Amino acid sequence: MGAVSLRAVPVPTRRWRVLPPAPLSFARALGLPLSVASALWHRGLHTPEAVAHFLSLQHTPGHDPFLLPQMDKAVHRILQALLSGESIAIYGDFDTDGITATALLGEAIEGLGAQVLTYIPDRAREGHGLNIPALQRLRQQKVSLVITVDTGIMGAGPGTETHSLGLDLIVTDHHLPPKALPQAVAVVSPWMPGSPYPFPNLTGAGLALKLAQALYRALERPLPSAIWELAAVGTVADLGPLLGENRTIVREGLRHLQRTQRPGFLALCACAGVHPEEVTAEAISFILAPRLNAAGRLASADLSLRLLRAPTLQEALPLAQHLERLNDQRQRLTQNLLALAVERIPQGAPPPLLFISGEEFVPGVNGLVASALVEAFYRPAVVATHSGDRVRASARSIPEVHLGKVLQAGAEWFDRFGGHAAAGGFECAAPALPAVHDALAGAVRAQLGSTPPVPTLLIDAEAPFTDLLGASYQTLSAMAPFGHGNPEPLFLARGVEVVSWRLAGEEGQHLLLRFRQGRAVWDGVGFRLGKVWSQGVPAVCDVVFTPDLAPGEGSRGLRLLVRDLRPTGNGSQVP
Repeated sequence: MGAVSLRAVPVPTRRWRVLPPAPLSFARALGLPLSVASALWHRGLHTPEAVAHFLSLQHTPGHDPFLLPQMDKAVHRILQALLSGESIAIYGDFDTDGITATALLGEAIEGLGAQVLTYIPDRAREGHGLNIPALQRLRQQKVSLVITVDTGIMGAGPGTETHSLGLDLIVTDHHLPPKALPQAVAVVSPWMPGSPYPFPNLTGAGLALKLAQALYRALERPLPSAIWELAAVGTVADLGPLLGENRTIVREGLRHLQRTQRPGFLALCACAGVHPEEVTAEAISFILAPRLNAAGRLASADLSLRLLRAPTLQEALPLAQHLERLNDQRQRLTQNLLALAVERIPQGAPPPLLFISGEEFVPGVNGLVASALVEAFYRPAVVATHSGDRVRASARSIPEVHLGKVLQAGAEWFDRFGGHAAAGGFECAAPALPAVHDALAGAVRAQLGSTPPVPTLLIDAEAPFTDLLGASYQTLSAMAPFGHGNPEPLFLARGVEVVSWRLAGEEGQHLLLRFRQGRAVWDGVGFRLGKVWSQGVPAVCDVVFTPDLAPGEGSRGLRLLVRDLRPTGNGSQVP
């Protein structure tokens, strides 16, 4: 399949909604412009004390790990294994959260003197979760204790076999527990009924960190600081909301990652062209995590795990180079399959559910293609692969449609399925696919009603660019890391003069702009806005933006990250 341009993929029109301002008394108490105070207010920070706590850079270890249900049982069994010299297996998952959680807990338990094996199932052959053949192979390697990370809580079937195999099982999993739990020494989950743990939104890597904390506390040993960077990468990659304890994990992890000595991260950053000291949560999302994920999508997740556990740069570099090649392959494949999927969508208004299937689609990237379709058309999307008489599909959704409930509508035809509000998947027989399509499309229509959904930009406040300088900018910077649950603050500036603009990027997909507001001139960049404004930019615009620090020649200057723009009134365009 030859390279296909993504310029055929549309960019949806977005509705702008300016949120109500914070009380003026709140802004005065903070000594900040109302626009900046409103950004804090909209994140649930309604007192100066709450703001000070949120912005504080002081590191805390987070909540007591022994508040997690059955953590004491898990720690007792692991300590028993350490004392008796048993072999312990860490059983993970093939996404970045599962890979980093496996590396983290393996490293932590090895640091206590244990013999540790790691196991991640193959995406294509085994799929998610525990499986009996894998458990049998671990037992043959003299393993007596299996600890799951980022998986296992749905393993009631395989979990019943562990005892007969001579294995003890400890499950740590951040996914919602089913009614029938696996038979295990302990099931550690913040979502267990009656859990007193204050923050349930940990990821698999975050939960692995809590188990490591509990073990080291029980032995009165200092926790190895390098494992925080693994927890941060897993938390950001799995879209853990960057609030509460996740914010602590990511902030501390980034601090260590920016001065990392881990050969795997040094090699990964070198191949990706990013300096470790410049790694942010955004860099994890768009640079590091896709490369770690590429192995599980197109080859074996063990490649990424070996990279993270590599003891030397000499061993790590070839692994990182392999990941770089796989990621390039993944990008090309996703691009081509996305273009193919777009060709199959009827012209005009898209249907309520985008349902694309065929033998050409690849299970490892179906979720990426579905996500890109959702972004382009703002509709829930299913992308399915035909393989003989079987179909395997991934699905993604928009905030207006709860995908988990949609998938329930097709349950009678599925052999396997699962998901939550935003993502899911299923397997079924190929002849059932038309019925599945009709059932899921009907469920989507029932949730959407008659009004087509439109993506909405939630804007914190109207603000002139000068509002965001000095102390205001320092406050906004301290709100980082930004991501799921803590979006970047957005502001609206009206009636801004466009001095100049040009397209950037290999396909002209980005937009570089220069604005004048008052006497000052400001630089801005609009990622993926080049396609929209390729024929000319309005001479006077309303601009939705967030401030950013851009590297300059020997200095750092303030620039604007433009998220959207519109003409003010019916102004002319800048040629």
